Amino acid sequence: MTDTDSLTEALRAISVSTELIEDELQPHLDTVLTALLDKKKDAALEVVRSGILPLLAQTLRSNSSLSCQVALLVAETAREAAVREPCIQAGLVTALLPHLSSSNQDLLLNTGRAIGRICFDNSQQQDQLVQSGVIPRLVSIMREYPQNDPLLNVCLLALCNLADMDSARDALADLDVADVLTFQLKRAPDAERRHVILEILSSLGESDTLKLQFAESGVPEALSEMIHSLQGGSDPHDLCSIKIASNLIVSLLLGDESMQKCFGEGSGLVYQDVLLWLQSSNTQLQLSGALAIANFARNGEINENVTSPTGF
Repeated sequence: MTDTDSLTEALRAISVSTELIEDELQPHLDTVLTALLDKKKDAALEVVRSGILPLLAQTLRSNSSLSCQVALLVAETAREAAVREPCIQAGLVTALLPHLSSSNQDLLLNTGRAIGRICFDNSQQQDQLVQSGVIPRLVSIMREYPQNDPLLNVCLLALCNLADMDSARDALADLDVADVLTFQLKRAPDAERRHVILEILSSLGESDTLKLQFAESGVPEALSEMIHSLQGGSDPHDLCSIKIASNLIVSLLLGDESMQKCFGEGSGLVYQDVLLWLQSSNTQLQLSGALAIANFARNGEINENVTSPTGF
């Protein structure tokens, strides 16, 4: 039997199942999953055409031992943009959401990937996710499993996709998310992870409430330390991180209270580092330094220190 025949037979067997008998379904699910993981041409479309999506949603709702496998199957199917709307119509998103409260890290990973792919670039679905309470759960997962890098990637990408939404920012303002993000920024294993976190911080930093929270939680200091650690190199990814981080610091200084916090009566770490940026060989840091000083100088009391002989 060819791989195509095996997939067709497996899909047919699943589609005619009238009861969720796990021992009978599992080998057929294995066959379908193998085809998807092997990137078999049009496998995802065949899954949709077979009509098994509602059965997959039913299996997820039953909390069976197959949930982890089914969530992975859905995640692999949803790699194809053309099948995402059928997944939504079959109720897979609502069936998957409760599994974000699981203590099984593999199930969390598969569920997060499935939801993220189905809802990618779909503002209506993303809004419904936020309304359903997905934001607190994502932050909780990051706190509970701070060393699980694949799971962290899923949560960070989800937050990155949602961070531009006002409703998401409001939800995050109640969760003290700054400490989670700065911890992960400091342990980021590569530039890709670092950039995702910086993008999240940049989006959230547009909120006045979060701007102040970030200043009070040490985000500017963490960004400044990161910039310091990356200076002197020529790696384009590092230079990009420096640009994003320095721009974010300048943005955070637009808030009067956050600016006062960073200034620290002239002895603040961020303020002292900004003065050094002006002497950097990195033109981006020179520019950000000048903009930061201009922001500091907006405040009359700070302006006296900035322009005094002991300041700048």
